[in-house]
Amino acid sequence: MIVADTNILSSFIAAQALDLLLAALRVDHVLVPSAVWNELESGAARGHHSGDELKTLTASRKVRLMTLEADDQRRLAEL
Repeated sequence: MIVADTNILSSFIAAQALDLLLAALRVDHVLVPSAVWNELESGAARGHHSGDELKTLTASRKVRLMTLEADDQRRLAEL
């Protein structure tokens, strides 16, 4: 399982090279936390990349939104 952050994803999305990242990691998809997804959407709104690219990546299941279980959410709230 690979969980990606905003920096690496936005760079590869902007370069239209996410497939290269997936190949290098030897995976067919990456997981992103909701906070990272929100940052990617904000970047698209500011013109850093296209919102259509994000839709294509999620439709192809190359980028998948990661949800936190109740226990994880509780631990996060305690930090």
